[in-house]
Amino acid sequence: MVAPIRIAQFLPYVMPHAPGAPDIVAEKYIRMAAIEFCERTRCWRHLISVDLTDQTTEAMIAPYYAAIHEIEYASFTSEFSQKRALTPTQFSDVSKEYRPSLETGQPEYVTQTNPNHVTVLPLAAGTLELSVFLKPRMGQQFGPGELGDPIQDDFNVVPDFLLTQWGEAVACGALSKLLMVPQQRWTDPKMGGFYLTKFERACDKHFSQSIRGQQRKAKRTRFSFM
Repeated sequence: MVAPIRIAQFLPYVMPHAPGAPDIVAEKYIRMAAIEFCERTRCWRHLISVDLTDQTTEAMIAPYYAAIHEIEYASFTSEFSQKRALTPTQFSDVSKEYRPSLETGQPEYVTQTNPNHVTVLPLAAGTLELSVFLKPRMGQQFGPGELGDPIQDDFNVVPDFLLTQWGEAVACGALSKLLMVPQQRWTDPKMGGFYLTKFERACDKHFSQSIRGQQRKAKRTRFSFM
């Protein structure tokens, strides 16, 4: 199971190479690098099944600290229909006849409504099964939050596997940006370019591994989430 960890846990990978950089600045670039790594490699796949009711307009399908990058697959089952694949689409691209404010019917589309919520169009009660690619979330949220620390940004976290499996790659991405900040004690464009090359190679390598892994799987026509 994926668990969130504070971005500060990446600092030992970054700070020795950017002496003098404030932690808060380094954490900003670590989060940016983690987001880019997830977008480019599609390393964070999330499978989920949710029940939609007649009163449901949308469903939260990703952790609070994550945003949906891409909907890979979605299907819908109800008492009135067998499992059917849904077409992922942008809400603004769906014609008005499928907007939630109009008469409902059997869903044909699934669309993202905010960073970690989706809805089906037309609206209907049933079971929605999804495979989505996620990424860490931008923005801030302070308060009691999920991690129980009222003075920490709840969104300043990433999934633990990014550190255990790809900590060095994410650190290279962070350093490629951090060292390019102009006119600072830690500014070093030459080393920034060096780490950018390493980050680009890591993204290409892990994306290729992800694609090969998917190709090795049997042809997928149904997902089992139970």
